[in-house]
Amino acid sequence: MKKALAGFVGLMMLCGAAYADEQVEAKRWWDGVYVAAAIGQALNIGGGMTADAAYKLNTGLPADMFPRTNFQNNGVRPIQFSIGKAINNDFRVEVSYLNYHRIFMPYDFGDQPDGSSDVAMLNVYHNLDSYIGSFLYGKLRPYVGAGVGMSFNAMSGFSHYDSTFYGTRLASGTTQSLAYALEAGVTSELNNGLSFDFFVRWANLGSVVAVGDIYIVGPTVGDWHDWQELGTLHVLDMGVRLRLQF
Repeated sequence: MKKALAGFVGLMMLCGAAYADEQVEAKRWWDGVYVAAAIGQALNIGGGMTADAAYKLNTGLPADMFPRTNFQNNGVRPIQFSIGKAINNDFRVEVSYLNYHRIFMPYDFGDQPDGSSDVAMLNVYHNLDSYIGSFLYGKLRPYVGAGVGMSFNAMSGFSHYDSTFYGTRLASGTTQSLAYALEAGVTSELNNGLSFDFFVRWANLGSVVAVGDIYIVGPTVGDWHDWQELGTLHVLDMGVRLRLQF
């Protein structure tokens, strides 16, 4: 009886130690406050600019002039800085600043027009290994995330040419818009509280606008007109994030 009791106590102690090790491991992975920095590579720049129908009507131009102009996939490299807190082994929450810069559009002459987007966002991430397991013997933990916030989008130096009428437009504009993002990736743990996230992210950055003047050669020879183009911007990118946990 005593041997059985001693064996039971020993088993409980081993289980308790294993549980404690598991909790330490969980804390090592996720618990605590962290700061992070990320850099990515845009895979696709979606959206574009379309001439405002009301402005075209005011100039007397045909409706099919100045069709939609799409953004160029020109190697935009977004950067992100974050500060966050792990809620438990499965969830973490952070606030972040995300920047997309040098978003180019096609142009016909002069300087290359470009745009940028600065985004303040609240993000939530959920670890998935409790559902689908981890990879490489626990060294890679899959996760998904979502964020919502406000974007500040700017366009500058945008010009346009149409085959029917010739127009120059040096336009710029800024907008504030609701933005949101979806992310999926894996986390790899290093030593001293460091970890890497390898991710793919899709971000809807909201609306963009460019306003300025246009000079038309055609029925309204030599006339300058107010001009505006509206559009949307969304980006698919992949990247790596370094997190330092305290």
